[in-house]
Amino acid sequence: MRLQARVATLIILSALAACGPAVPEVTREVVVTIYTQPTRTPLPTSLPLTRPTPVATDSTAPSPLTPVPTATTVTTATMVAPLSTTVPSATPTQGPTTISHVSATTEIKVTPLHVIATVLLPNTPPATVLPPTTLPTVTTQPAPAVIPQANTGAKHRMVALAFGQSNAGNYGDVPHASAGAVYNLRNGTLTRAVDPLRGAQGAGGSVWTLLGDQILAAGWYDEVVFVPVAYGGTEMGQWDPSLPLFKQIQTALDDVHGRGWEFTHLLWHHGESDNALKIGWGDYQLRFRNMLRGIRQLGVGAPIFVSVATRCGQYAVNLEIQGAQMNLVNHDAAIWAGPNTDTLDDTYRQEGCHFNDKGQHAVSNQWFDKLALFERR
Repeated sequence: MRLQARVATLIILSALAACGPAVPEVTREVVVTIYTQPTRTPLPTSLPLTRPTPVATDSTAPSPLTPVPTATTVTTATMVAPLSTTVPSATPTQGPTTISHVSATTEIKVTPLHVIATVLLPNTPPATVLPPTTLPTVTTQPAPAVIPQANTGAKHRMVALAFGQSNAGNYGDVPHASAGAVYNLRNGTLTRAVDPLRGAQGAGGSVWTLLGDQILAAGWYDEVVFVPVAYGGTEMGQWDPSLPLFKQIQTALDDVHGRGWEFTHLLWHHGESDNALKIGWGDYQLRFRNMLRGIRQLGVGAPIFVSVATRCGQYAVNLEIQGAQMNLVNHDAAIWAGPNTDTLDDTYRQEGCHFNDKGQHAVSNQWFDKLALFERR
């Protein structure tokens, strides 16, 4: 079911002073569409339209996924969010209601960074107070071998934030353990890098344990530390600095600072969910830049490597999102190209989406090749 109505007004507020000159107020009429779940072809369970349900910290069980509701009803919602236009549902058991435009009697105030919207559907009861958006606790595993708080003694250390959605996490078919000085940092605890890595969802393998050994073999660094923040099924808009997911990046940075280190690399793998949700070029870029702006405001100047990733299960390669990801690359802004995992067909994947062992090695090789361009610059 899709509800459509005319919007009352769209008010463009003046831009933030730091972002440039003020923008004059204008009024436009726009259309907003609120989709309820029956209108969409269900995603694979690895790419839910809802966030996963919370799981206990340090649980060894994989994170279960909240069932997708058969219908989503929102009577009234007030949102402070980026242009991702996602409003929480009225009950904690339902997923977010995605708004691709805007519906019913709605006043929207837009700044360069955020949307503040009140949505009232026609013929609905009075406003319902919505519960705060909560972030599921990431599945973590017992530490295999804790490294003391003192520095490990490496003179040249790579500290990488490995973040994004499920293919940045532990959804690979085969778990691996790094053979060399490759570590996993989470919640202040440094351990040897053994899949499944702590800080990322999933109970299988990752590409990072393989990549760490390749980097050491190349002699670029004495040791490699991965700090994962990977949540399956997340869309680009959920990584906005104003939303709970971004706080996991802040936590990861606190862990790094607790060791007296700084991030040296930001490894971003994302895009499959936005393909399923049919997010456009401009929206994907805007939401990515909002996230990156927030990271920079935390004082992180490390280069970010952007994967090209849209293929997953029934969702074929999306050229529009691919183009948005490729077009983000700007070396002057410390944005570098990451791997293009869309080049890997089903022979590299378990169910057309997550990687099998052959795919895990192939993605690790792609990451290595892209990082080599940066290291040899």
